[in-house]
Amino acid sequence: MKKQIGLLAFVLCVHGIAVSQKLINSTFGKGINVMASDSSMSMKFHYRIQSLFTGEYDQSSETWETNALIRRSR
Repeated sequence: MKKQIGLLAFVLCVHGIAVSQKLINSTFGKGINVMASDSSMSMKFHYRIQSLFTGEYDQSSETWETNALIRRSR
């Protein structure tokens, strides 16, 4: 329930920014930074992920077994 309320609040905030002012600055690098044209507000979005990929070759049957996981996501 808390996640749903948080998601709703986030969507309403993003919609309010998009409708209320033209965006002048949108950069990508250390996150995504969005700034209003009059510099009254800015938001920064970050995303981090830790992935794990393993591959194993069985010589007797000559087959590959692969596995890809997302260990942590934030």
